[in-house]
Amino acid sequence: MFAMLVEPAKRLITPGSRVILLPAESLYGLNFETLIVPDPQPHFWIEDVTLTTGSSLTMLAASATQPRPKDKSLFLVGDTKRPTLRLPRFRRLPRK
Repeated sequence: MFAMLVEPAKRLITPGSRVILLPAESLYGLNFETLIVPDPQPHFWIEDVTLTTGSSLTMLAASATQPRPKDKSLFLVGDTKRPTLRLPRFRRLPRK
């Protein structure tokens, strides 16, 4: 997989580089950190670079092409159990 996905750009990625990936389609399921670099000795690619997957940016771009919903609605849930930690007291929500 490394040879197919990274090798073509390897000369542009120096060791210690920060790499931001924007995977497409089925590549979302691939863990790029575990790609094995074959030389000089087999090792994980994450040992050579700082790797960030920017999948949220791809999803944001895809959502821009979705039509906005015509009706505006809101789903809101509240009145959960009070926190047991030492947090400021929260008043209960009014019941209607």
